[in-house]
Amino acid sequence: MKLRKSTRGKIYTSITLILLISLVILNTKYKVINCNMKRDHDSMSERHYQNIKDKIETLEKKEPKDDVTKKRLADQYNIIGIHYLDIQMLDLAVESFNNSIKYGNNTADVFYSLGLAYAGRSVERKSSEDVKLAEYNYRKAVSLNGRLYDAKYALAVLLFFNKDNGQDEAVSLINDILSNNNTHYSARFANGRFQYELGNKSEALAIYQKLAADIDKMPPSGISNDYKTQCNNNIKRIKSELSME
Repeated sequence: MKLRKSTRGKIYTSITLILLISLVILNTKYKVINCNMKRDHDSMSERHYQNIKDKIETLEKKEPKDDVTKKRLADQYNIIGIHYLDIQMLDLAVESFNNSIKYGNNTADVFYSLGLAYAGRSVERKSSEDVKLAEYNYRKAVSLNGRLYDAKYALAVLLFFNKDNGQDEAVSLINDILSNNNTHYSARFANGRFQYELGNKSEALAIYQKLAADIDKMPPSGISNDYKTQCNNNIKRIKSELSME
């Protein structure tokens, strides 16, 4: 399969943002309605993460050699890395996850998190080297845990849009996810997006229509409403394009 370059310029909402939409909306409302509570929460969070950094500094001053201390450091670096990833301080996230791995945290989750940090930084820096590092860490995560479907999804998106001749593997990864977990909605959106980008608009339309029917069965929530809106927008767009062909 080969990516049609003509489709790259189309206005199309990024599938990587779908899961974030409802979080942004809820966070905005929360700030408006509960400003004082939010400030108190932020203050508590700052103290919490400062305490973690203080613990790390104290433990590292002792030049840790025993396994118990190393595990504590690995855990603390992972916690602070997730925090940095959440607030998009990506250099610090990369450093923290690498330190967590250095101290023995060789789990699929930490390699996946490190992949996310590199992938995010690759966008900021337009860095092909960070793309390679993201791919390496996603692959490491998948090799350690083949059921970590979020890592497979992230790898598929990275390959499809950033690597020459990566589309076949990307589609295969998405199909693997969906054959094992059809409720991975991000993968289902990606499946439709990939087929659209490959020029298979009728197939993409069928994917989104089935997805819309399943989303309608979900309990009402901010996330399900966002899914529904995005899915219906995609259906309308593809129908419009097909009608003009």
